[in-house]
Amino acid sequence: PAYVPYVSLHVTSRYQGHDGTILVWRSARPSFEFVQKLLLHSSSSTAVLFDFLEDMQKSRGPLPYAEFVKYHATVLVPHVPNPIALADIYTMNIPLFIPAEPYIY
Repeated sequence: PAYVPYVSLHVTSRYQGHDGTILVWRSARPSFEFVQKLLLHSSSSTAVLFDFLEDMQKSRGPLPYAEFVKYHATVLVPHVPNPIALADIYTMNIPLFIPAEPYIY
C-alpha cells in the first residue's frame, strides 16, 4: 500500500502568538515530570512563563486550536517519533521546541 502522510488538513487556525507565554504540550514519557519541574524552576528566575496543557485541560477541558495559536511558542516532548500533535502544531505555524538527541530519548 502507498504511504499517505498525516498532513493535518483539518487544521485551519494559524499562529497569532506573542502573548509571551509558552505552551508545554503533555507527554506520556516517564521523564516528563522532571521536564516540568525544570521548566518551572527556570521560569522562576526568568521572565519566561509556561502554561502546561495537561493542567489547563484538567481545569478547562479541551482547548480549541484557536487557543493554541495565541501562545508565543510550544514545547513538545514526544513519546513517539511522529506524534499527531507535531503535524498539527507545524501546520499552525507555531514556533516549536523539541529536545534534541540524546535528550529526546
